[in-house]
Amino acid sequence: MRSTSYAVISAVALGAGLYEGSIAGSLPEIFTYVHPVLPLLVIFFLVKRPQAAYLTAGIAGLTVDLISPIPTGFAMARWLVAAYCIDLVSEHVITNRSLYGAWALAIVARMAEMMILGLTYIFFIYILERSLIMQSYKIYLYSILLDLVIVSLMFLTTSLFTKRFLTFIPFIKGRYGG
Repeated sequence: MRSTSYAVISAVALGAGLYEGSIAGSLPEIFTYVHPVLPLLVIFFLVKRPQAAYLTAGIAGLTVDLISPIPTGFAMARWLVAAYCIDLVSEHVITNRSLYGAWALAIVARMAEMMILGLTYIFFIYILERSLIMQSYKIYLYSILLDLVIVSLMFLTTSLFTKRFLTFIPFIKGRYGG
């Protein structure tokens, strides 16, 4: 990647981390379920930019860990592990770059984050003897639904501007052997 790409990705990651760490809690209720970091990671892996995904996970997680007023459960480590899970699934299980694949990766990412957060909760309670506020599963379901909407919008926007993904089959004679 070029240095300008690093700067742009770092700024996007910093903005996403600032949103999740400070702004999201003071917005109306529907916006508290919007978490843009994992959908960003999914899109970066779909366009074959794993460096950008890992950089985004690291910077956004560090930002959330540093500025959040409540314990975040090691957001940087959690998102880096979630990014690794997305990477594994996108390379070995979901080989096509379709909207359905993007949805599956978003669900995998949110489920990986939920499992890691559950382990972090056990670590906080039983080892550190501290409290960590866990969200209910209902909130995670809302987050998954909004992740699917965000990933769909990002996927369609990316396909519109970069022609990277085939979102429809063009009926041009001879294109697919017809």
